[in-house]
Amino acid sequence: MSLFHVGVAPIAFKRPNGSRLRSRMKAVPKVKLGLSDSTLTHTKETLELKLKQRSPMSDASTVCEALVLAGMDLDKAAAYLQVDTNLRLAGVSLRLSDISEGFHHLAAAGLEAHTTDVVKLLQVQFKAARLCSKPVSLAAAMEALCREPAVDEAVSLLQLAFHHNLSSADDALKLLRVVRMGFEDAKACRALSEVEGDFERAVELLNAQQAQQASISFTKSSDTPAAPDLRTEASDPSVPPLHVPEKLFSDSAYLRSYKKCAVPTQGYEVLGNAHKLIVGYLKDKGVEEYQRLGDEFFNRLQSKCVDPKNLSSPGTIATRFWSSSSVLQAEARADSNSDDGDIVPVETEFCSLLNTVLRADVPGPLLDCAVAITCAINLYCVWNDQTAWPLGPFEPSSSDCHSDEANTTYRGGGLRRGLLRWFIPGKKFRTNMFVASSFKKRIADKFVIDASKSTRQDPVLWVFKFEQRNCMHVNFLRKGIETTHSEHEFLLTPGTALTVVSAIASTNVAATPHTITLRVAPDNKKESDMLPLSPWC
Repeated sequence: MSLFHVGVAPIAFKRPNGSRLRSRMKAVPKVKLGLSDSTLTHTKETLELKLKQRSPMSDASTVCEALVLAGMDLDKAAAYLQVDTNLRLAGVSLRLSDISEGFHHLAAAGLEAHTTDVVKLLQVQFKAARLCSKPVSLAAAMEALCREPAVDEAVSLLQLAFHHNLSSADDALKLLRVVRMGFEDAKACRALSEVEGDFERAVELLNAQQAQQASISFTKSSDTPAAPDLRTEASDPSVPPLHVPEKLFSDSAYLRSYKKCAVPTQGYEVLGNAHKLIVGYLKDKGVEEYQRLGDEFFNRLQSKCVDPKNLSSPGTIATRFWSSSSVLQAEARADSNSDDGDIVPVETEFCSLLNTVLRADVPGPLLDCAVAITCAINLYCVWNDQTAWPLGPFEPSSSDCHSDEANTTYRGGGLRRGLLRWFIPGKKFRTNMFVASSFKKRIADKFVIDASKSTRQDPVLWVFKFEQRNCMHVNFLRKGIETTHSEHEFLLTPGTALTVVSAIASTNVAATPHTITLRVAPDNKKESDMLPLSPWC
């Protein structure tokens, strides 16, 4: 019987052939969890004292229980308590006996039971059981993780399997892939059943159904008042995908400039580059009084963002410039190379100005100034201890670590129409600018564009998924220190490697934005430079 069978006649996309479902986990020689099996030479009281010293967050009764479950093995008991602590930080509360069972289950499968693996396994089991409102076995959780290594994706896999009573994890994985493309799960399940599990044929069938529905819904009488064009890839497959010429991170002028840039060691270096960046940006825009307006904006930033005691901290000065809400306002000619033409307003904050230069990726003095400021911000985001991490809603509301969901942040904005199809699930790319997100979805929602006010963009919500306290190129901006506002901002550096988890198209962008979920790489140095750069949205 399949691990996903729940007691009623299951659905199988392919006709049964008698084969049994087999786990794809690669077996390794059985080990003893890497823990000590030495003969006990200490009294129970001594062991409890030693274990309490190694696990200061655990109370005396928990320490005692861990030792009993571990057969008085100090190392094994410490591993139980470490998993217990990590689970609680992730908002999961389990009994120590459940944790012990997790270790034994992996060991019985012939797998080395690291504490991180046990944490992931138990998280999947706990979250899936809560969402499915029924017990989930460790075997099912392990099989889901075998196919989807990230916790949230494994939970989604189990949720679909139980909800649609699928007979195998492979069928559930096919359904999840189709759902990630923006199709409703019930329709996707029916389509896969009709084509006996053929993924490509199922997608073709669903696209044809959507095209038929769209042609009906957009048939209107001649006297119907004109309405904003809110068609999207989901509501109208005739919306053409945007052609995006791909550029590799390895070929970027940014990377070349970054490799030769000397990291600022004093605040005056940041200030000098910021001033040259602002003035040069206005000059390139065709602003007539670029020097005067650039000086005024720089002086305004300097007075608000620079504390004399931080002059020896270039990272702090750079992040405060980045987070400033001061707005640069000017007027420029639409054609900067001509004295004629329309006058267009220039209105931007320093963060937008910096990102515009980084995205343009034009080699020269302007980009070099932007890269020098990037290096200064990286002193805080890359080479510094993290000041806060999104630990979930169970943290005290006054804590910087309080977030809507553990290891998750949000970003709102607009997405060029037709660009959603660029974000294919599984696709990996690198960013070409700083990417700010928030621990709070309500803050991200404020930045989601109004669909009725744009003819080129659709509203979009970005969801970033991190590994538990594991990212080398992000940091939290604290109010009053690195920032002057309170947006619970988590700042990712340029060149961050991201993988598309899902790209869900909204069928009604006036009510709901598109949702794109991205997994953040823990360490950019371990990622290839040959990845494509993200397109400007």
